[in-house]
Amino acid sequence: MKKILMVLTCVSEIGDTGEKTGYNVAEAAYPWKVFKDSGHFVDFASIQGGRPHSSGPTVTALPDPT
Repeated sequence: MKKILMVLTCVSEIGDTGEKTGYNVAEAAYPWKVFKDSGHFVDFASIQGGRPHSSGPTVTALPDPT
């Protein structure tokens, strides 16, 4: 079993525009599932620590990829 660290953005706003941003949940969920299904341990981190901001639906709102 390999250990994989997925680093997500912690930016919640684009510059000083006020426009919201963050990581795309679907783009993080797909590789996570592939890694987990392959038997790897996956952990998440953000550059500044703490909980990263998402720019889309929550994981519970995503359809089952199988």
